Amino acid sequence: MYFSVGWPDVLRPKDTDAGEPLFIKSCDSQSLFAVLTARSLYIWTSKPRVLAAVYTRCDASVTEHGLNCNMLWSAAGDRLAVLTSQNRLLFFNIEQGGNDVAFPADPNHGAVSSLSLTHTNLVPVPGEITCLGRIDGPCVVTRTEIRRYKWNASFMYGLKIPSPGRRDSLDGDEAAQERYVVAMDFHPLMRGIGLVFNTGEAAFWLNPAKNKTVLAWASGIEGACHVALNGKFKLMAVGTKCGKCQVYTLEEEVNKLQLSHTLFLASTDYPNLHLGASKCMAWSPDGFVLAMTWEGFGLAVWSCFGSLLYASVCNDHKLLPSWQLHCKLEIYSMTWLANGFQLLFLAQSTHENAPKTDGSIFQMKFVKSALTSNPCFSNQKHLVLHGDKQIFLQPGESILRTRVMPPLSSVASHASITSSSSFEQPDAAKSSELHFPVNLVIGPSSQRLSMSCPPDNLRGADIAPQQQSSQQPWHTLQVPEKYINSNWPLRYVAVSDSARHIAVAGMHGIAHCTVATQRWKVFGNVSQESNITVCGGLAWWRDMIVVPCHNFADESDEIRFYPQSSNLDNSNVALTLRVPCEIHLINLLDDCLTVVTVDKKLHLFGLRLDRAPGATASGGMIILHSMPELSLAPYLPHIDHLIALFPSEMAMEASSDDVSAAPTVLGRALPKSLVANVAGRVLVLSRDVVSRQKGGMPMAATVTPYCRPVALASSVEMVWSAAHSSSCRYLQQALWLGCGASGMKVWLPLFPSGDDPQPSFLSKRVMLTFPLRIYPLAICFEDAVVIGTAQSFKEISVNSSCSPSSQLFPFATMERSVQIYLHHILRSLLRRNAVVHCEEIAQSCSSLPYFAHVLELMLHEVLEEEAVKRPHDALLPAIIDFLKLFPQYLEVVGRCARKTEVALWRHLFANVGSPEELFAECLGHNQLEMAASYLIIIQSIEAPKVSRQHATRLLNSSLEQRLWPLAKDLVRFLRTIAASSEPATPTTPHAPPSLSSPTSAQHPHLTRTSSTDSSGATGQGEDMNFVGPVFTTGDIQSSREEYFIDVILARHARKMLADGNLRDLGSFSAYLEFPLKSWLTKERHRVCKVENFMACFQMIHTDFDWPLPISPMEFCLARGVSALDGSSTRDTSRNASSSSAEAPAASRSAAVLSAALDTQPWASLTSLISPHNLSAPSSAAGDGNSEFGGEDDSFCVEESSLSVMTDTLRGSHQSESELRYLMSLMLSAGCFDWSVLLATVLRDSASIHTILRVAREVSVNLTDADEKREALVMADRIMDGLSSLAKWAATRCEHFSPFLEGVMREWQAIVQLQAMYQISEESPSSTSDAQPGTASQSQESDARPTNVSVGSRGSSTSSDGSGGCVIS
Repeated sequence: MYFSVGWPDVLRPKDTDAGEPLFIKSCDSQSLFAVLTARSLYIWTSKPRVLAAVYTRCDASVTEHGLNCNMLWSAAGDRLAVLTSQNRLLFFNIEQGGNDVAFPADPNHGAVSSLSLTHTNLVPVPGEITCLGRIDGPCVVTRTEIRRYKWNASFMYGLKIPSPGRRDSLDGDEAAQERYVVAMDFHPLMRGIGLVFNTGEAAFWLNPAKNKTVLAWASGIEGACHVALNGKFKLMAVGTKCGKCQVYTLEEEVNKLQLSHTLFLASTDYPNLHLGASKCMAWSPDGFVLAMTWEGFGLAVWSCFGSLLYASVCNDHKLLPSWQLHCKLEIYSMTWLANGFQLLFLAQSTHENAPKTDGSIFQMKFVKSALTSNPCFSNQKHLVLHGDKQIFLQPGESILRTRVMPPLSSVASHASITSSSSFEQPDAAKSSELHFPVNLVIGPSSQRLSMSCPPDNLRGADIAPQQQSSQQPWHTLQVPEKYINSNWPLRYVAVSDSARHIAVAGMHGIAHCTVATQRWKVFGNVSQESNITVCGGLAWWRDMIVVPCHNFADESDEIRFYPQSSNLDNSNVALTLRVPCEIHLINLLDDCLTVVTVDKKLHLFGLRLDRAPGATASGGMIILHSMPELSLAPYLPHIDHLIALFPSEMAMEASSDDVSAAPTVLGRALPKSLVANVAGRVLVLSRDVVSRQKGGMPMAATVTPYCRPVALASSVEMVWSAAHSSSCRYLQQALWLGCGASGMKVWLPLFPSGDDPQPSFLSKRVMLTFPLRIYPLAICFEDAVVIGTAQSFKEISVNSSCSPSSQLFPFATMERSVQIYLHHILRSLLRRNAVVHCEEIAQSCSSLPYFAHVLELMLHEVLEEEAVKRPHDALLPAIIDFLKLFPQYLEVVGRCARKTEVALWRHLFANVGSPEELFAECLGHNQLEMAASYLIIIQSIEAPKVSRQHATRLLNSSLEQRLWPLAKDLVRFLRTIAASSEPATPTTPHAPPSLSSPTSAQHPHLTRTSSTDSSGATGQGEDMNFVGPVFTTGDIQSSREEYFIDVILARHARKMLADGNLRDLGSFSAYLEFPLKSWLTKERHRVCKVENFMACFQMIHTDFDWPLPISPMEFCLARGVSALDGSSTRDTSRNASSSSAEAPAASRSAAVLSAALDTQPWASLTSLISPHNLSAPSSAAGDGNSEFGGEDDSFCVEESSLSVMTDTLRGSHQSESELRYLMSLMLSAGCFDWSVLLATVLRDSASIHTILRVAREVSVNLTDADEKREALVMADRIMDGLSSLAKWAATRCEHFSPFLEGVMREWQAIVQLQAMYQISEESPSSTSDAQPGTASQSQESDARPTNVSVGSRGSSTSSDGSGGCVIS
């Protein structure tokens, strides 16, 4: 509501011998304020800030009558009374002077008329004066009576202070003690006097002129020393010597003071504070906030019902100088100014290093919510704050839209699984706090802050980033100087429903602005502007500004409708409605206008825009219809007690929902209810349809359409109601009450189900209460959150040249925050056994992205409360049963347990079940990440053996579901358990060779990382560095746990490869650091065989999203070319294939990939093949020794034409990088069938040629007969697979057949060459045994498809030893 901004300004009177100021006080109109010293009286103007008059007493007067002690203003602001130390009352008159005084600081304000301050009278007061007050005129309190005077210094009468009478709390000693008044305050709206006695008691004297005997005593108070009355909310604040302030509510009907709340700075938030006794207190002019200071130091501002809005006490060493943490800056006098936008105070510091404050006047600036002065519906939808000449706007619909609210799984993803017995526990207080910070700090940014500029120049809106949430800054609007200079300060602000336009009103006239362009419109005719003053607020109806005003020219009260699109001029007014007296409040709901006048009458008007021909500039003619007026006098003691009144669609009775029975205005039903806030009490007037239904006749025009009001709640500051329908009818029909320190209250309807009978009125609604950690400014009904602000401090570097206030006070900022309230409502309904209503509300809000977090907060709060107290009516079982209705149940319980102290787990799992049962349930529902959370819990409370069993189950499931990050954490978890537990028995050295031990190598990405130097040598990248022993058959023995981990990983790798899921296999290897190359080397003759080339070919295209080969017709259609142009495209491709620029690239690629082999044939391929070396474009032609270049021109043309297609229609770069990496990995492991298949998928002739050359090089180094036999089988298998692909291409893609035929010709030559090498190297004894195999091999070769033949180049290549390839 009120929020301080920046540092206080410092005013230093010049050219005066003021001395130390004693007292500061503003007049009721706040246009002037006076500063009193021991000898002088200074009068200042508020705007501009000018010292307008000075009166200094002479030495003789001071000697005779004493020094000045206190003062007070008259209600009109034209007279003052000063009390002296010699019990003299001096009277002064203030009159306008003839001379002008130039304003020294701001030339925009020009000259200001000086004031004449004259001493008129002096009155000696008999007796000992204890305090000074005002009851219409000045009154002096002595030990025995209250003496009242008129402003002409004549004595009126004396009021005898009543005796204690029926005070039963006094003992004998206190009763015998002389009692007299030491402090008093009077407020005309309360028709009484607040009194503080020397005994530390406080009382309220209601109607002292009539009631001369009975006082309303304040109960439960000790050491009272100050009193301040709030007439608007009928509150009496009493400051005490212990530093607290007790606030009482006056109940006039029974003449009783009821304790409302107590104000103090809690030791939990402000530890080690010793503030001393209360020094002074001051309510703001509108009564919404109370400022309080202490004798020690410090200033605090609370809302009228106890919300702490500002406290100057700061314990952060970063924000203040070191000496200031112990500095006692005593504020001993203060007053509000400029409608509450400024707080002036006098202070002194006793610290030796503190800046001197002698003679200084401090001015603290505030911004406040527009709802305090203009509680219209459009202001309830948006966040609107304004100062005396600037506005801060945040549209309500964009508050949450700009904020990233990820789902629960991404808000708090599973933590890295560790095996420590005690894992990190988040702060329980933070986890239970319903705080989604969306922090916006109003103030200057540190980059553009000028220390020489006063805080008056704060116009920016800085974002304080927190939790990396997306923010949208405030729209900061500066009211133009042309308007604000003559109409300062701002009194009313209203924003349109769409938040695109905003209207303001100062002392006279109005101005409005388009937010997007920040272009303002003001009255062109200054006399028209000065002739009206807005009273009762502003509102928007469609594109028109509704302006209630008093017309000084006609001395009439009117409601004007100004079109937004037209200039501000009386000739453009669309409608003028005259009302009988001054307007106090207006509001709008859709087309219903409510007007409350100062005679306590409520007027209802229906509005309609007729777009008939001859419409006005606004687009139509306004038709207005009036309903019978309603008198509020029986419920409203004084018109100023009416804080807000607005129409609402909240139905009080079931019959109120019947639109046919409701009275109408211009064809629209009247609002279902009227909600009024009268001095903090909420009254609801429901629509009267009962009498209409009974009579069966239309309602007469003179019948009041609303029933008598029903009192709902007290101590209410703000009221919100949904203006339009929302997704949840409960939230739409609810009434939201901001109750200060009591938090938020919700008057929630309980709709009956279809089978339930109609409930009574008392059972239809329930009042729920929940706490708030921010001050609420808006309610987002659709998002189930409260949006508000909280005061904070910002670190600003200061130096000695800065103003004293920057060194005495921290830099104040304001943060906007969002707080969830839904779980409080659900919990309260479950407490009342309203399960059906609770479930309906929860289901309507289940689509919210933070709904699971709402359930978690509800469980967490109840668990923390009941785990310690263990009440007999425990709510936790009901909460658990309710959570089971939602699919987020397991997730909510798991996250709540992770954020709760371990000591509370026993109570939690006694209600929800054991962690092992919940773990199994998570596995059954495929909620593996939540199962990981339960695994941590199991690991903390169970033996390692149990955790290992559950972790193994979860690892298998995560591998099956391809959750690689989770599987990686589980592998680390299992290995850590093995390392932290007792040493296990070493495994036998005869472990199966197919299992691998952990390796230190990592696979961070499936991308190419190798590099080639200038000489052509290849460098190994990270992805190929599998260092150390791979299989546990050497000296290093793995533990039993690691052995079984390797078994699990190998089994899943084998399954993925058998299914042809190469992409999953690559991701599996990269995330889990699985030694894929070494494993493939061992498995190359088992699971690494490609049994079905066609199926694997299609699987690769699907997994990597790689396009299948297409026909020329499909290619032409894809490129937007007709089928008749195919031949020309083919010719172009043929010419492109013969380009000499492409041949060197392919030759270089083939040369690099055919580098010399090491002595270990399979390990050496790591350096030969890498993703970098296999990255040649598929259109490369190859070198002169290749079957794909030179003499076979037909194949070259077809392959080049295919390359044109693949350049246009090929997969993503990431997919190609992954395919080439896997191709190099398979080749280095000796899996030539997979290498050939991947190269075929890539349609890369250069890679095919490289694979063939590598195969020939490897075959030379093979000496083992078994390996050669296996290589021959693999070669035949590859040939069969290529043959099946050729058959598919012949029917599905003829354009792909020449490429496959070229591959098959090359590979057929290798098969025959391999067979020849095997026969020549076998011994004579084994030659006869091998002949049948050879013959069979030849027969199988003859049985191959006729369209695949071995050319002469294949035979010649085999003869020179460069064409064969033996694969082992």
